[in-house]
Amino acid sequence: MTPKFPGPIGWTALLLALLCCACIRPNTAPTMQVLQSGALEAQGGPGVAKTVYVDARDARKPAPVLRDAIIRRLAGAGFEVIDSPSKAGHILHVNIAAAGESDAAVARSAIDAGFDAPVRLQGKDSIVIVADALLVERNVPSPNRARSNAMRSITRRNAVADSRLRLGIILPHANRSPLLEAAVADRLAQELCRPLELADKQAEEGRKRKNGSD
Repeated sequence: MTPKFPGPIGWTALLLALLCCACIRPNTAPTMQVLQSGALEAQGGPGVAKTVYVDARDARKPAPVLRDAIIRRLAGAGFEVIDSPSKAGHILHVNIAAAGESDAAVARSAIDAGFDAPVRLQGKDSIVIVADALLVERNVPSPNRARSNAMRSITRRNAVADSRLRLGIILPHANRSPLLEAAVADRLAQELCRPLELADKQAEEGRKRKNGSD
């Protein structure tokens, strides 16, 4: 089941509105300050399939740009993104908890507060994105199990591990760009997918060492 996150207005609409009224250089990549509280931790292992269910939301609505960026990153690392959480070895839920203008100091405090803490942005010196992420690794039920058991397996009883992260991006107004939305989504995807990529790489290195010693 998808956890319910609180959400403000859509970050895509807000960022595009800010960009449309700004005098900006058309091909300037934004400079981003990336902060986090907590960490996503992937363990992998023989019982965890290399499949991922991705749910990316903003104000409880789908966030397609962010989801697409995550899928591209995972596919490039050899993961299969599937549409059924009951069949996924990894379940990644991401919610844009806040997006808009704020003083950077206020944003840092909101990020430091951690996963699922209330976010109240104030001030205007920066553009801020705050996202909450939950990663669950689980043993996938065998295909011959009853459907009801397969659906119940999404719960923590079948989880190998779970972890939570609050991730924030702060951009000075001077660095706004028409590429902002895609650039922010790509950077969020990079940070969110890195634990899965590292765990898979370590597992592959472990298999190679084991095969070399046989």
